[in-house]
Amino acid sequence: MNVLSFFSNCASFHCLKNCAIIVVNQVRIDTTKKITNAAMSELEDKFDQEMLGIYNAAQEHGYHATQLLRMINQKGGYETAKQLIRSSQISEGFRRLADLGKLDITIEAKVLLPEYHDLFDEKDREKCRERLEEYGYQG
Repeated sequence: MNVLSFFSNCASFHCLKNCAIIVVNQVRIDTTKKITNAAMSELEDKFDQEMLGIYNAAQEHGYHATQLLRMINQKGGYETAKQLIRSSQISEGFRRLADLGKLDITIEAKVLLPEYHDLFDEKDREKCRERLEEYGYQG
């Protein structure tokens, strides 16, 4: 009789074996959550850069969105976008870009890009679609 078969007959070994499986499975679940959080963090960082790109593109068209830049520097691009799109008021920046015929570089248009789908919920995306459609954007 080898050691494994000896312990496999012991009731406490089964308990220990089951506990070990539970612990291993729990570690796997936690690791998966960390990977997901890291991926979301990377996506948020990418969106922060997208927001800075909006500021730069607006400048190229003669609109100096200093309030947007200030908000990005204070809160980050992702949090700034959430605040602005969840507001009941359309932002001054959106209106200015609409006047310039540049709805394609608004926060609302960027939120709707497929690569940022996981950052925003359906309610946020729907609000962006509605605003853009209201101003005639066909993107």
